[in-house]
Amino acid sequence: MISKMPVQAQVVLLSGIAFMAFMLVRDRTVAKDLPFVLASIIGLVLGTYNVRCLVTGNCNNWASLVAASYVASMAMTMLANEKVKKA
Repeated sequence: MISKMPVQAQVVLLSGIAFMAFMLVRDRTVAKDLPFVLASIIGLVLGTYNVRCLVTGNCNNWASLVAASYVASMAMTMLANEKVKKA
């Protein structure tokens, strides 16, 4: 499965695995921090999928999801900025 991925996606996957291994070796308490481990795994999977999609193309659903999340994050940033200005 990994060998069928584009080289760029393989690099993202391997660097993410290396980062997680480094964090686990450096600080053993990280392994007990379930939210950190889950967020790292989800981020690794999404990052690898994103790069694979960008390289191979034909990812209309993924592009729509990324665009929607970008618009939502910009809207939240603008709303938060308005709250700060009023304070």
